[in-house]
Amino acid sequence: MITRLLIGFTLALGFFAQPSAMAAKTDLNAQRQSYRDAQIALRNNQIWRYQLLMNELDGYVLRGQLEFQYLKQRIASTSTETLREYLENNRHSVTSNYLRKRWLAYLARQGKWELFLAEYKDVKKDKNLYCYRLNRLIRRADQDQADLMLQVEKLWMPGKRLPRSCHPVFDQWR
Repeated sequence: MITRLLIGFTLALGFFAQPSAMAAKTDLNAQRQSYRDAQIALRNNQIWRYQLLMNELDGYVLRGQLEFQYLKQRIASTSTETLREYLENNRHSVTSNYLRKRWLAYLARQGKWELFLAEYKDVKKDKNLYCYRLNRLIRRADQDQADLMLQVEKLWMPGKRLPRSCHPVFDQWR
């Protein structure tokens, strides 16, 4: 008797759960299509359409990748807050590291050193950005120069070829 009751209850749950499972599958398919459409809109520089489609992708697993594709080409015209938000929301992603590198390189080229130093994180041992950072810190009076000189020495010791951004650092070190 109890076995029949359990079987009946399980079948009833399966019957009632199917419509929501079907709806979830339909929603996922709709999001997949919106994702593909947003990729095409981005490729065709239809930003208004891209942004409209992005609103439909809340919770979609590949949304961050699509957002990365948008931001990496628009660092100069994107607000600091938007870039910070992306980097924070995707901090464990490879795309976050790549975007941070591009942003820091842009800030260095523009001479926005305070923002560069504030946003700098060791981005997978990028020597070019590391030397930009060291150079700026050495020029600041409020930094512990002895510690910075030790960092420069560690950079020099392996004897490997380093980017041109390191030359001013070594000049000051000597």
